[in-house]
Amino acid sequence: MDSQATSNLINQVDFNYVTIYYERVVFFNPRWEFSTAFHLGSGSVVVTYEDAITEDLEVFATYDARPLEASVSGFYHLNYWISLGLGYGYQYNMTEDPVISQQYSSDIFIAKAKIRIGKLVRSIFNPDVKNEY
Repeated sequence: MDSQATSNLINQVDFNYVTIYYERVVFFNPRWEFSTAFHLGSGSVVVTYEDAITEDLEVFATYDARPLEASVSGFYHLNYWISLGLGYGYQYNMTEDPVISQQYSSDIFIAKAKIRIGKLVRSIFNPDVKNEY
């Protein structure tokens, strides 16, 4: 392939997957909550290119992807109905292609918020809900 033809290519990579998920709370009190989570997934990495001249979309390669993820996270309960949390994990892509495995395996940083709307509404009618955890 000559350099002129190569310069007309636009690359695109799509990584799509679904997972099963398990999370276990390992510590809980009225102010703090810590948990671990595990994901096991299945999907694909599809590499496509579009010729800039003809605008034809072509699939260059398709790879199976099997992400495995483990993480730990914690929540700080600001009050009985809202919490903020952070976490860290790692996602490893179990695939036969070492380049794809390396490119799609990485650290994961988690930021999350928990809003307990049901508990907030219930507390309007029953003040003792504020003490439930």
